[in-house]
Amino acid sequence: PARYDDFHRKYPKIPLMGSETSSAFMVRGEYRTDREAHLINSYDDECAPWGNTVRDAWRMIAERPFVAGTFVWTGFDYRGEPTPFVWPSVATFFGTYDSCGFDKDACWYYRAFWKKEKRVHLVSPWESGKEPGEPVRVQVISNCSRVEVFAGDTLQGSLDIDLYGQNELTVPYSGERLTAVGYADGKEAARDVQEPAGEPAALVLEASQPALSQGGYEAVCVNVSLVDEKGHVIPNRDM
Repeated sequence: PARYDDFHRKYPKIPLMGSETSSAFMVRGEYRTDREAHLINSYDDECAPWGNTVRDAWRMIAERPFVAGTFVWTGFDYRGEPTPFVWPSVATFFGTYDSCGFDKDACWYYRAFWKKEKRVHLVSPWESGKEPGEPVRVQVISNCSRVEVFAGDTLQGSLDIDLYGQNELTVPYSGERLTAVGYADGKEAARDVQEPAGEPAALVLEASQPALSQGGYEAVCVNVSLVDEKGHVIPNRDM
């Protein structure tokens, strides 16, 4: 990406596209960076030395009509080439999805960048629970013009959205529902909610298909979730 402009000056009639851009580090469901534990937060703070954050990589394309697009490196985390850590890490950290195919928060940036449908997505550990009053870093990904953030019914802040910016605020944890409401043309256009999870109540199994039908020559993926009595997924509990 740093050479887009130089190339265009030399060859102004040749369109171009990026290859293996971004390489932004994050671990699904983690909202603090602990390098000793090989964890990187999901706020799009870090990238490989050769790369850019998700936001910066796409901003450099969107602002240049002569750049057709990019191949993001990578779509999925994969085993081998452990980056940015070495053993005992055995895989990469810059996938848009994790190695099981679950969305990282990076997916929501691309949805906001590429889709016309208005959307809002909260990036925070609110669902995991905190001590009352503990400050929580809350990031908002949205293609709305303005987003209001509420803890319960209390307005915590209003953000004028920069599509490629790091739109965020600090919210004291209250144990209530966290809600982001996005506005476009002065009207509500989208919202996202994070519910604090309660105590474990059940395991929920979801199969990718109801049965094997090819004599054992196919696979069924089963997602296992721990939920509270209201059915809210508990994201941070070991069982």
